Amino acid sequence: MEENIDNQLAEFTRQVKAQLDKLNTAKGKEAEQLQTELSTFIAEQTMALMKQGLPVMKIQEVLRSATDMVPQTYAPDDTGTDDAGEALEPPVGSIAYFLPMDESTIEAFSAGKIGKTELMDLICKVPDITPMEMTDGLDFVLTDYGKNMALDDATGGGEVVAGPDGEAFVPENLEMRYLDGSGDTMPDGSLAVRNATISEPMVFKTADEVMALKKLLDPITEHVFNKKADIKKLVKAGWLADYDKRSVKKEAGFIIGELWKEFVKLKKVYRKATEQQKGMVVFIGYGGS
Repeated sequence: MEENIDNQLAEFTRQVKAQLDKLNTAKGKEAEQLQTELSTFIAEQTMALMKQGLPVMKIQEVLRSATDMVPQTYAPDDTGTDDAGEALEPPVGSIAYFLPMDESTIEAFSAGKIGKTELMDLICKVPDITPMEMTDGLDFVLTDYGKNMALDDATGGGEVVAGPDGEAFVPENLEMRYLDGSGDTMPDGSLAVRNATISEPMVFKTADEVMALKKLLDPITEHVFNKKADIKKLVKAGWLADYDKRSVKKEAGFIIGELWKEFVKLKKVYRKATEQQKGMVVFIGYGGS
């Protein structure tokens, strides 16, 4: 059984890569058609794998591998070199999007009372969405590098959102406007914008699940976080594997500092959802800017 699932995951990865290769060279209506086909394929395969008992977090790992995304990290883009002596480049990482949402909205979509277009419009128009670029690193820290999984779902996971036909909802071609967190707007007074060309299936956490995770996140102070966020453990876990070890060691304090800022954002969005008595939708987007 396990060997069969491994074979299916390998085939899933191969087909996603093949479709992405076609999409990368397509233009116009052909690109739009390939985009739709890719989203449909990801949705169908995700549901099929979940029916076999595969956790959504494992499927997310496979999709990240299929899209050739490097670990989500911050690395300096002006100093430091890799082993070949070339300047370090910032990674093209995936971005996790968190958005408080009423359970009634998800129920309406599942019942076919609202459609995919309406749900995508809602995601793009509500400025409560929070984009996060370092959730992989946070997951290592919050789970104590896989030893305590109580907070594993804080950075992802949940029930896959699906329509009345059972097809998973995969957001695509989104232009999301959001409050940027520091001053709530851009310097010119406008909302910040993020774009996602393709995404993983969206998952939903109920209001009760959000509240339970908030209670676990709240007691974690900066002191406690920094004790857990050990740069050596993060490197060993593979989060910073694509970077020169000397550069990572040199910038360790800065990297941990950025990871803490990301954690503060995570706590804030869970607190907001709890105060609003809402659940939470989460999806991983690629092609963000």
